[in-house]
Amino acid sequence: MLGAAVHEDHLRALPEVVMRIVEAGSWASDEKWMLQFWAGLLAASCSSTGDDKSASAFVDLLSQLKVLHMRILSAVAAKSSKVSGGQGTMYTRPLKWNAVDLMKFSGSSDLIKLDRELNYMADIGIIAPREKSAFFQQMTDTTIALTNLGLQLYARCNGHRGTTQNFYGIAVTSSSPVSMDR
Repeated sequence: MLGAAVHEDHLRALPEVVMRIVEAGSWASDEKWMLQFWAGLLAASCSSTGDDKSASAFVDLLSQLKVLHMRILSAVAAKSSKVSGGQGTMYTRPLKWNAVDLMKFSGSSDLIKLDRELNYMADIGIIAPREKSAFFQQMTDTTIALTNLGLQLYARCNGHRGTTQNFYGIAVTSSSPVSMDR
């Protein structure tokens, strides 16, 4: 998280952000790694001036996600290739998973539920839009790509306060965004 990268003596966060993180994080899950994401978001919300209002949007976003969502987000962030788009944005190259991979990384064996939850993640903007399967048709494989928002959320939940590109070790380029077509 902040670790040795802290150069300021005193870091502050907006009191309402701290209160929302403690409140939402205490109800989120008993799983230690999920609580680490809340702690990371708290660390990323701190600055020497204590006026980072952007943290509120990430608190709102994380409070809408379940453990299953964060497992998928974490796995895609770890396994996918990152690409710098224009104007400081980033995306991941689409990652194709079969049903076995998806069940392994998500911790769920209900493929219909997983399809619905992936659609939810696309609806809130943390993964790229995806083809929706037919009604009650069990998916056999899927393609998942994190959006700039998904990458920012993951970086912040890991306590990163700098640029998203810096967190992922990507140089900022002026290349065009990656197409999410199959």
